[in-house]
Amino acid sequence: MVDQHIFFRDYLNDHPEAAKEYGALKKKLAFTFPNDESAYTNEKKKFVDEILNRR
Repeated sequence: MVDQHIFFRDYLNDHPEAAKEYGALKKKLAFTFPNDESAYTNEKKKFVDEILNRR
């Protein structure tokens, strides 16, 4: 599990456009789901999983 976090971090560091997209997604989701942490996390996970599948 830790290796996934490290890969994701390193990927965002190496791909500034992906990092920008991730930041924008998190802002959008925080606005869309201000009181639903589960929905926020589930939607964010789709982006994270897409990146992790590039390993």
